[in-house]
Amino acid sequence: MGTIFSELLTKLRKEAGFPTAYRFYHANGGAASLKLSYRIYLMLEQGKMLPDIARIQALQFGLRLVPKSAAANEFIIAWLKTLAGEQIFRDTLVPVIRDSARTFGLSPMHAPVKRALAAGKQYITSKQLSVMLSDRDTYLCALAMGNDAGLWPVEALAKALKLKKSIVVKAMKTLAAIKFVKKTKNGSFLCPLAAGGMVEYPHLETISRELLLKLEKYNKELVASGFQEWERGGIIRVDSAAFHGFFPVMGLNLETAQTYTINEKTNKSALYYVEGRIVKLRDF
Repeated sequence: MGTIFSELLTKLRKEAGFPTAYRFYHANGGAASLKLSYRIYLMLEQGKMLPDIARIQALQFGLRLVPKSAAANEFIIAWLKTLAGEQIFRDTLVPVIRDSARTFGLSPMHAPVKRALAAGKQYITSKQLSVMLSDRDTYLCALAMGNDAGLWPVEALAKALKLKKSIVVKAMKTLAAIKFVKKTKNGSFLCPLAAGGMVEYPHLETISRELLLKLEKYNKELVASGFQEWERGGIIRVDSAAFHGFFPVMGLNLETAQTYTINEKTNKSALYYVEGRIVKLRDF
């Protein structure tokens, strides 16, 4: 029999685009990232165990929950209710912490758009990302292949990305070793993940700082070599606690850009870098 926590965990896992517990566990880096074995994770979903508080954050990141958002708060509250029991939670904890999971409302479109996007996500592991970031050119090749479902001869890919053929040959060999791309009988390459939907990276909080810095460095270099087509920004004063309710909305707006993605070349197709930033300037 399930618990409040196990039922919500299973629900959020499916909403995040992981149809099975096995896929969720391994796509998120397994024990190295989630800090528990697959057997124990299954017991969490079955309601036979409750994770200790130290494991909660890793599970939140795996579920792609924004910290302090309504969904993240609901997840913590489900854990507390299961740990203490609903009556004790209601009589003892609610007066202290209040049920903040319902503090911030989201657009009615949030859930259906999130479900539609999650259904087409193809997750890669931290290990795969590490190999993809071997160097900037390998990363660029991975970006290109991860956004195209077609067959690419090495010469054609080198020309499209403005790279030397020898560099692309090396990159394809590297990416094939982690099964990100596959070499066909005629020598061309394809990315099986691109045919299935958009490629989703591991949650950035779950990868090493070294890898994160490398990812940021390569992205900055690629953006610097590109052409800025649109930008908008402004400074506002808000209540920090209340403003956290906007973070999931901001995230959804960025994810909605994925609805424009295509996996076949057109006369005007291009790779774009889409960014969202919220910077706290001062406490005031």
